[in-house]
Amino acid sequence: MKLLTVALALLLFLSCKSDEAAKEEEWKKSVVQSIAYWDGRKMDVPVLPIIDSNFTYPGFDKVYRNHLKMVTFIDGDCGLCVDYLKQCKRIIDYTNKNKLNCSFLFYIQTTFPKTFQKSIYSQLQMSVPWIWDSAGSFVKKNNLWDIRYHSALLNDTDAVILIGSIDGRPQLEELYKTTIAKVAK
Repeated sequence: MKLLTVALALLLFLSCKSDEAAKEEEWKKSVVQSIAYWDGRKMDVPVLPIIDSNFTYPGFDKVYRNHLKMVTFIDGDCGLCVDYLKQCKRIIDYTNKNKLNCSFLFYIQTTFPKTFQKSIYSQLQMSVPWIWDSAGSFVKKNNLWDIRYHSALLNDTDAVILIGSIDGRPQLEELYKTTIAKVAK
């Protein structure tokens, strides 16, 4: 009986491992397809007054003066999504520290933009522009329904240089930093 229990546990473990391997392989395939799709393609970066927006953080107009910009969509009513801002802040701090010419723009979909500004954005000491995107226009216009692609590094014509959310992906965060350092010189 003990041998049967061990065999069943081993079988379950191996089947979980094969399921995980299949999911990982499927995810890699999806990433390769997304990168191939977005490589050099222009992203639609809605600007005022095109976007359904009543609130923007000061400095929005400066984003378009730089030749390089990172755009990100955040659900401001989701705690985990808001934590993503902390990770983005590390890239912002890196570019500021190294005096790299890269702008940042956040499209925030939230029910309460003033509360978001006061309680979250200011606590993080974020001094980069954000747009209240109540309708989710950024995601809709760019067909970015998969949260893994809610951030992108764009050139001066809004063509994608790099795409992917850095959420829990330190290698991708480093890739953003090194790419910005190369392109922003």
